[in-house]
Amino acid sequence: MFRYIAFVLLVMTIGWLIIALRSQGTGFKSLGNRLVNSGKILAASIRKIFEITPSEFSVKILFPATVFSVLILAFTGFVPSVLFGLHLSGYLLVLHMITAPIFGLCMAMWALIWTKKYVMSEKDWLSVWNSLKTKTNLSKELVQKLLYWLLVCLSMIVIFSMLISMFPIYGTNIQEMLLKIHQFSTLFFFILFIFFTFLIKLYKVEK
Repeated sequence: MFRYIAFVLLVMTIGWLIIALRSQGTGFKSLGNRLVNSGKILAASIRKIFEITPSEFSVKILFPATVFSVLILAFTGFVPSVLFGLHLSGYLLVLHMITAPIFGLCMAMWALIWTKKYVMSEKDWLSVWNSLKTKTNLSKELVQKLLYWLLVCLSMIVIFSMLISMFPIYGTNIQEMLLKIHQFSTLFFFILFIFFTFLIKLYKVEK
């Protein structure tokens, strides 16, 4: 069941991303070049980590590290299960397990560093309520805030669903349920992360 739901949702998300990138005059080649440049900046910044400012740390290290860890986890997790219907094993499992702590650390730092920036004020909640009543669109900034908190909450479910399953506390049925929770929360996290990342880049361009 998860395989088919994930396949449909991922295809829809990738299709949306292609259309959204083309509307901004950007193709996958340009996106690939940006990822390569981000990787180079990340590597250079890590070597000079004690020389950069906190704001530079967020832009040059934290966000790129989160992007790459999410991409690696998505690739190693979705390719065998969604495309081939196989369980995660071998070198992909090793890479998945190595990257997972980096992802967890990145999300913990997200919560520490960016919570103040994305805090939901009373005015924001009123805007959400009014939008639901009048069926009007929310501002991109408010959508970013909502996506941020959804990502933080989903990341906790992703991490703890797998951490709990590593301990021999529960039986087979609970272990299978935890795996399903991990799979679906990971799927929704990855899709929302794509939207969040695109909105950040779009909002910066418009500003």
